[in-house]
Amino acid sequence: MTQKTQLPAISQLSITVISVGLIIFFGWQYSQTSRLKNNLVTANEQRAVQFEQSNLVQTKTSEQLEAFLGDLLTLAETDAQAAALVERYNIRRNARAAETEDAE
Repeated sequence: MTQKTQLPAISQLSITVISVGLIIFFGWQYSQTSRLKNNLVTANEQRAVQFEQSNLVQTKTSEQLEAFLGDLLTLAETDAQAAALVERYNIRRNARAAETEDAE
């Protein structure tokens, strides 16, 4: 004799409500996680663009500074004020730059 155990209707209803609640909760968690992932991907792409722009600005500024100091050193050969600035701040050409200019 086998007896089938059936849960009362109230137990089945409470299991159903809990299951639906868990499905809703996990669906909400998934949507939040997806939104967060998309935000992080977008922020990473924007950071990469800003990094590239920063490198371009830094390179341009460095080139402008080198050109300015080169002009100042050239001017210092004939101008006393420029020579005083070069002497005061100990501005010198590095060996590589001097070799490049001599080759030209």
